[in-house]
Amino acid sequence: MNSEETSDETLKILSKVMKSMRKIQRLSLYFDECDLVTNEGLKTLGESLQKLRSLQSISLFFKSCESITDEGLKNLGEGLKALTSLKFLNVYFYGCNYTSNQGVKDLLKGLKRQTRLKSVNASFEGEQFGDKDLENIGKGLKRLICLRSLDMFYENISDQGVKYFCKNIKRLNSLQSINMKFRMCFDLTDNCLTSLGQCLGRLSSLQCVGVDLYISYRKITDQGLKTLGQSLRNLDSLRLINFQFSGINEITDQGLKNLVEEFERFSCLQSIHLNFESFKKITDLGLENLSQRIRKLNK
Repeated sequence: MNSEETSDETLKILSKVMKSMRKIQRLSLYFDECDLVTNEGLKTLGESLQKLRSLQSISLFFKSCESITDEGLKNLGEGLKALTSLKFLNVYFYGCNYTSNQGVKDLLKGLKRQTRLKSVNASFEGEQFGDKDLENIGKGLKRLICLRSLDMFYENISDQGVKYFCKNIKRLNSLQSINMKFRMCFDLTDNCLTSLGQCLGRLSSLQCVGVDLYISYRKITDQGLKTLGQSLRNLDSLRLINFQFSGINEITDQGLKNLVEEFERFSCLQSIHLNFESFKKITDLGLENLSQRIRKLNK
């Protein structure tokens, strides 16, 4: 839905249609700059979701919807509670400036009964989100014992937020794939990679690991990369590594060397994706040595 005319009245009409489709298994709703959609509209939507007991996959995208507040997220959370057959959840909020960590917390309460959830993709972008939201998400996820895939995108996070999050998900032993993306998080340090590594190293079923750090992490160094690599040593089932780092000015040729040396320990590793962008201390020689080591892994 991408129109200035989309409103709460539109959702009422949509809800009536949804009530007649109780056997539907997949639902995707996209709201882009729908300023006439309010908390009341989301309440109507949440009430309709409670009727869709066969729903297995739901995607909710909200972009620049200025009339939605924490109350609206709470209304959606109430709707999610009834979806006990749900296996796949995608939630995306961008530019919804009147939502906060309380709204995220109330939304995630809807996951308490979702014991069948296998995949969660969550993205909360905006200056109002931070460490507390990441902690709340971790608390919401820790009960999902069947979760196999987790994809997270976040801004404005510090080491403390990552630590809280990792503390809550470290017992999700069924997790096979995790992808963590952090953008514009200027306070992250090596401690962030230490927390991630300690957590991921305990998830014995992990096959795919992705870490994406974007823009100006001046406090992350070679030691942080080394620690992250060392923490993953015991993941015998690891098959794919995807590391994307941008603007981390303290990483040098030695950091890349240390990281790839750890990769040599993974007997099942099949695919490596490395993207290092805007690194001022990495030289052509360092990249050549990196390339040579990766080629050896393929032999």
